[in-house]
Order: sequence, then C-alpha cells, then structure tokens
Amino acid sequence: MCHSQWFLLTDGKRWIGRCGSTVKGDFNIPEKSKIYVIDSRRPLHHDNIFEGEKIVLLVDSAEVTKLNIPEMSDVVDLEDSEESGSDGEDLSVGARNGLEKVEKRLLRKEAKKQWLTRRKNILWKYYENAWYSTSIAVRMLELAALLNKATPELMWIAAVGLNSQWTDRVITIEAYHDMCIDRMRPFIHRFSPRNSVAKADDLLRVSFEKELPLAMYSHWSLYRAMVVNEHFACKTRNWTQRGDSDVKHLLASLGLTLSETKQKFEAMTSTRRKEVVQTLEKEMTPPFASFIAHFGYSNRVSAADVARGLAIRLESPRHSPLVDRFESARIVLRCFMKSHQNYTPLVKSFDVYKVELFSYETQTISYYFQSVDTKVNFEAGLERVWSLVAAAVNQQEVLPLGPFFLHSSTYPLDERVDSRHFIFLFASFLQKAFATVRRARDRTTKPLVVSLALSGEMHGWHVVTGVMPLDTVFKEAQLMSFLGRAFERAAEQANLDVLRDNFDPNGK
Repeated sequence: MCHSQWFLLTDGKRWIGRCGSTVKGDFNIPEKSKIYVIDSRRPLHHDNIFEGEKIVLLVDSAEVTKLNIPEMSDVVDLEDSEESGSDGEDLSVGARNGLEKVEKRLLRKEAKKQWLTRRKNILWKYYENAWYSTSIAVRMLELAALLNKATPELMWIAAVGLNSQWTDRVITIEAYHDMCIDRMRPFIHRFSPRNSVAKADDLLRVSFEKELPLAMYSHWSLYRAMVVNEHFACKTRNWTQRGDSDVKHLLASLGLTLSETKQKFEAMTSTRRKEVVQTLEKEMTPPFASFIAHFGYSNRVSAADVARGLAIRLESPRHSPLVDRFESARIVLRCFMKSHQNYTPLVKSFDVYKVELFSYETQTISYYFQSVDTKVNFEAGLERVWSLVAAAVNQQEVLPLGPFFLHSSTYPLDERVDSRHFIFLFASFLQKAFATVRRARDRTTKPLVVSLALSGEMHGWHVVTGVMPLDTVFKEAQLMSFLGRAFERAAEQANLDVLRDNFDPNGK
C-alpha cells in the first residue's frame, strides 16, 4: 500500500539507506562505495542479500535463522558466465560432433528450465509472508550506545519510533512489550533512574510506566476518546440507535459520571485522574505501558501520542512532497526537544489528529457528533475513522467474497484520512466492529480486504489494503501477513492497471 523508497546519507564513501531492504537496490552505486541498509520490514529482498559487494544489510544475528533465507545457488544463476566460457572453448577446439553439442545444449536448457521452476517456488515460499522486525529507531539507539553517543533525547526518539509500530497496527502489543523489555530496558535504567529528582525546566526525563491504550485521552475529553476507541465502541456498539444508552450504562458501571468524562481530562484533580486511570486499566486488557516524557514540573506527554501526531505530519496531505512532510515532522520533534520547549507544533499535530473538520455525506449515523440528515461535519482523525466504520457497518458495506470479506467505498477519502496510518486504523477497527455485530465464526477466520477511493489528483484510483483474520492476529505474535503477496498475484493474473513504485508486501 505504501511505497518503499531509498533514503540515502553519504560522506562520499559510505552510504546508509532507509526503507530499502524489501526493494532491489538497482541504482548506480559509486565505485569504492558501500550502502548500509537498515529496515524493519521483512522479508529482505534476495538480490540485496546476495549482492555481496556494495550493499550491506544491517540485521540482528539472532534474526538470521528466522528469516529462512534460501541458498544462494537456488535463487541466483551462477552458471551463465561459466556456460559462455565453455561455449567459446567448444568453438576453439572444433573437434566435437555437432549432434553431441546439440544434445548437451538441450540438456542444459532443460536443466535451466527445472532450476527456474524450483527458483520460482522457493522465492514464492520465501516472500509468502511479510512482517515487521525491530524498529529502526531502536536499532539506531543501540548503535549510538556502541559509539558512546546515546542520550536521553535519542532514547525518547527511539521510544517514539517503537510506539509508531504499535499505533500503526503493524506489531502486536505483546511484541511491543517484548521489545521494551528486551531492547529498551538497559536505556530505561540508564536514563530514567527511579531516584532521580532533577526537575529543571529544560531537563528531559523519560519514564516507562503504565498507560492507557486510549489515543489522545489526556489531550481532550475522556468521553470523546472512549467513544472513538475500538474497545469501547465495539463493546457498546455505539454506532447503533441503542449506542448512546449503552455508553452511559458502561460509564455508570465503571463509576464515571457523564459530566466529568465530558470535561477535559486534565481538568480533573490529580487524585481523580489516578482513580479513573486505575479503573480503565482494569477494563482495557491486556495491560499497556509506554514511555512518558517529563519536562520540568508538570509537562507530560506519552510516546504513543507523539507517534500519532507525527504520523499526521509524515503521511498527509498525500499530494505534498515527501521531503516537505518529513521536514514538517522533524520540526515538530526539534521544537519539542530543544531547550525552553515549544509545544505549539506538537499540540497542533494532536489537534489535527483529533479535531480538524471535514465534510462527509451520509445518512444520519452519529449519536455523538452533531448530525443532520444530508451532510455531517465530522471531526477528522479518530472521529472521522469512527464515522467511516459506523457507516460501513450500519449500511452493511462489508460483503463476503469467497475466502475473504470485502469493503469497497466509492466515496473519495479526505486527504487527511487517506494516510497509511489512518487507513490501517480504519481497516483494523472495521474488522473488529464487523465481527462484533454478529458472532459468526467465519468473521474471525477470513481476512478483510479494503478498497478506498482517493481524492484530488488521485481521483479515480483506489488504495487497497487488508488485515489478516482476527484468529490469526490473536495467535501470531509477529502479525505475519500474506495479503501483500496475494494482491501482487491478483494484479498479475487479472492484468490490472496498478499505479506503484513497487508493491509493498507490508501493506498490512
């Protein structure tokens, strides 16, 4: 779904590449230069693995055996040059019988055909599943530590990068916690000592503590955060006519009043905030912990929310050049990290994620956001995703098609919501909501494919992604997916006109 691209930094002799391990590095590399590629997406492209001279892939040694990399002789033709040399020798000698030469040529041709068939099968099996490995940000933090360059700021950036994998739904919460314990714990002990009492205004302190897996709850009202959350929305089916009543009953059962949940979360007293968080921690399982940045005496922000805010900057609007979007995200981080912190750019990112207005034509489906019969103005981001899920479920737009379910929308997406992050969020949310509406086994054992119409310059095109069956998601810690490979095969067999730099196997 999203394009793999090469980002290169160089000092003239050494190049480092980002997001290129799944794509063949087919550009001209200067003489006496090497490209070091670091990427979290798997599987690695076999041509990059076996290039051997100018491309170096940075991979954990413990991960190599799990990659099931095929033998070089099974996928790389090493005999072409040897055969051409032997043919020249045959011509120079000129003593062999012509019929014998033809026979050998036919045998070589048949052997090559069989080798190509085996190669195709081996590569198909190798590329069958796609998944995400260790976050690049975590790897770079470890590299900085080896060079004695690690700092609390780098640890915070690594925490944001790791959280972005979880908020994008490309790793499970179990895999996220394993990474925190196995890879980040040494840095937590080093840069977040429990007995630290330093609270200077410009001093960054990073802690690892329990947190609610409730997006942006500390930056707006608890009620709105809960309404658009997958867990609470599916539990109360708040897209139905009874949804409003069920939400109120849930709040009452949790000991929360409607008035306090509708005020800004930070407006509660600190004691009440702790009580509410403890109550919701018991309700939202499995437990979640995140990295929290503390500046001075009272400024506090979670790495998960920062990852969500940066996703908006990095991925939308789609028509903006990638370099401009990257620079926008970098400015947000830079303003947040520097002395006498400027929180304004980050707060604006949060606001865009939550509340920028968009227009969505539909029937009356909202019981929480002000609605009218023909046109509803929804707040973008999380609320916009909720509205799309509500429309798809209420209007029964998820259809069974043989071995999978399909949701296809012809209404163009807003530019803010056609980003990778929100499309993944929508697909995951829709799958869970669809399975909740009716308890049918096939709704948890079949994948969901989503086709969404694009707007603007991309009008007339669709972005296609999907999510593996819920049963698979619950069982598979690495969230391995064969959907990217299935899309590629379907496009080839149907001769579809596909606009792509490449087909991303990690499209979800």
